[in-house]
Amino acid sequence: MVPSPNPVAFEDDLYAVKAFAPNDVWAAGWYWNGLGTSPGYALVIHWNGVEWSQLAAPTPGTFLTRIYAMSGTSDSDIWTAGVYQLVSNGTPYAFASHWNGSSWTSYTLPTGPGFVSAGEIRGLFALPSASGVSTDVWAVGNTPGYLDGLCDHWDGTNWTNYPCGGSLAPFYSVSAVASNFVWAVGGQGSPAIAWWDGYRWNMASTSQVHAAILYGVNALNSSSAHAVGYNYNYSINTAETTAEMYSVP
Repeated sequence: MVPSPNPVAFEDDLYAVKAFAPNDVWAAGWYWNGLGTSPGYALVIHWNGVEWSQLAAPTPGTFLTRIYAMSGTSDSDIWTAGVYQLVSNGTPYAFASHWNGSSWTSYTLPTGPGFVSAGEIRGLFALPSASGVSTDVWAVGNTPGYLDGLCDHWDGTNWTNYPCGGSLAPFYSVSAVASNFVWAVGGQGSPAIAWWDGYRWNMASTSQVHAAILYGVNALNSSSAHAVGYNYNYSINTAETTAEMYSVP
């Protein structure tokens, strides 16, 4: 095992990774020095085939910046996303940041009426682009208090919020094979599965009969996707793994 950078001795966490080649691997997360000055600083590291090194990270928050998701199409077209807070207030703001090969640009994401960009991003997926610059990116997460899902889209110019199909639960992962075939999964007490048909998000049914949350999804083709997570079987008082395949109705 090759050691990875740990900026502080208190807490260093990596949440996401994206590889473009054996000698070009990116990872992101956050760290905390244990002091009250900030409970989270963004962390981005890079593997060059020999060793890991810490790189400059996006810092939209003056109090806190945590990265939970990463995607991209090349090492000059990388997206990270998560949550930030300002010193002036304790509101958690959903954000995404783009790396163009030399610098980061951060965006505060729209999260729907009544929330004023409050929320956090947990999943991120950038579809390949012929131009080499992503123009079709999805970010998913939750509004404050995990009251509803959050679904935002980048079209190459702007981020736009779309209703998540009435999930009433956070989303943790998103995957796509085309602009009209995107899956998002999550849950809170019961699983939440939604798919984007190019016009709107639609909630999908699930075979789960117990409380479940889905943490990962991988879209296979234009009609199906696999999702994984856990379910709680109350009959035997045990948390169990769950893996499901979903198909477009």
